[in-house]
Amino acid sequence: MTDHAVTPWVILLPILLLMIVLIINRELAPLKQMSRALKNRSPDDDTPLDGQRLPSEMLPFVDALNSLFARIGHLLRRERRFVSDAAHELRSPLAALRVQAQVAQLAINKPEVQLRALDNLTIGIDRASRLIDQLLTLSKLDAEESVPDPTPVNWQRIIQDMQPLFFTLAQKNDIDLQVNYQGNPPDSQGNSLLLSLLIRNLVDNALHYTQKGGFVRVTLSNNAFTVEDNGPGVTQEQLTRLGERFYRPPGQIKTGSGLGISISKQIADLHGLQVTFNHREGGGFIATIMINQR
Repeated sequence: MTDHAVTPWVILLPILLLMIVLIINRELAPLKQMSRALKNRSPDDDTPLDGQRLPSEMLPFVDALNSLFARIGHLLRRERRFVSDAAHELRSPLAALRVQAQVAQLAINKPEVQLRALDNLTIGIDRASRLIDQLLTLSKLDAEESVPDPTPVNWQRIIQDMQPLFFTLAQKNDIDLQVNYQGNPPDSQGNSLLLSLLIRNLVDNALHYTQKGGFVRVTLSNNAFTVEDNGPGVTQEQLTRLGERFYRPPGQIKTGSGLGISISKQIADLHGLQVTFNHREGGGFIATIMINQR
């Protein structure tokens, strides 16, 4: 190769290399900028990344990161709500427990007063324990996007397994409880433990709020599970708010946290079931689970 042929390459090669470096730096600039943004990003920042200036080959990676940020943001908001709910709802029962403990300490020379305070303390501890269990259940359900550990579910068997518990509670409260099997829905995929909790919450709710001497009817048909009672019921306005967390209709004498129906609705939603609440003709309340919805 002659000097005349080599000379242009000697001149052009550095220019070409410089142009290549400049082009690579220009193309990689958005990536470097994103890298700096990610390094300085707040742990709870779920703002989506802007991938408009990035090469098209990087867009799937950016979309995956944005999806991850969205899930983490949802998780953090859920955990904050759980902590806030727990702190708010536990404040009152813990204060009441402290008062009863102080009464028991001061009533050393008054056995009857001390015994009453200790009984109230035990009842308060049971209520606080139930509230904590319900809050933990809500937190767990919030984290589920589909039914965990699904297995074939037989509704009649689930109800039959819980019948002794229901009749014991009904007898304790002097309530006439009837369980009617008018059919048996086909086995479907679901979580038996969660569905048992759904059924128990609805039946417990009816037995809890029905006055002594009242009745509760539990009915299973081919496509629905129904719980009806002749208790005090609720107004139409209150009916529309049932299921809101910590909501309890005004004027309730019976104790409760307002979480039972919320948990029931979440379990039903997770299984693709519909739960409805209505007034009972003649007074009372009806809760219905439509089973064959999918």
